[in-house]
Amino acid sequence: MLKPGRSTVPIVRVTRLLVGLMVFSLVACSGVGDATPSTTTQEPATTGPETTAAIAESPDTTWSGRPLAPEFTLELGDGGSYVLSEGEKPVYLVFWAEWCPTCRRELPVVDRLAAEYAKQVDFVAPAWKSTLAATRRRAEELFQSGSIQWGLDAEEEIFELYGVPYQPVTVLIAGDGTVVESWDGLRAEDEIRAALDALVALSG
Repeated sequence: MLKPGRSTVPIVRVTRLLVGLMVFSLVACSGVGDATPSTTTQEPATTGPETTAAIAESPDTTWSGRPLAPEFTLELGDGGSYVLSEGEKPVYLVFWAEWCPTCRRELPVVDRLAAEYAKQVDFVAPAWKSTLAATRRRAEELFQSGSIQWGLDAEEEIFELYGVPYQPVTVLIAGDGTVVESWDGLRAEDEIRAALDALVALSG
């Protein structure tokens, strides 16, 4: 993945605003209860009104005006690792937890799409607040296509980098390493597909 002008200074301020402003959403999983799929249609490859101001405040942007995604390394459940800057494809980054009921509804849909888009997009899934054994059991249940690279963010470093206080939260990262779009909670399959198509088109 090309990372033009990637700053060595963490952009936690930006990404916390970018994703963290959604903290009061009712569609995300906080560990209690469940959620209902959003019926609001969002334009793909854009950010919502809550994130526009946050992006505008970012000092770490490219010519596109989009913020650079924070660099991270995720230790994968299969023993390997995923390094954001070493990828050659755009990224569908989904934050989840094995005990989260909303995640159990969303991730099988994402897994089907991951199998379809695997040659065009990297699907990466950091998990948190659990054990590796429990996360592995749930991943084997939810990620049956083998197309999603998952791992336990045991120290919550990636969640912290991206300012994610709950799950599921999804962040789309273009091939140039910039954050294109983010959302919390559930989306309909056709909405996710439209976002993926836009991400692929944007990344060339």
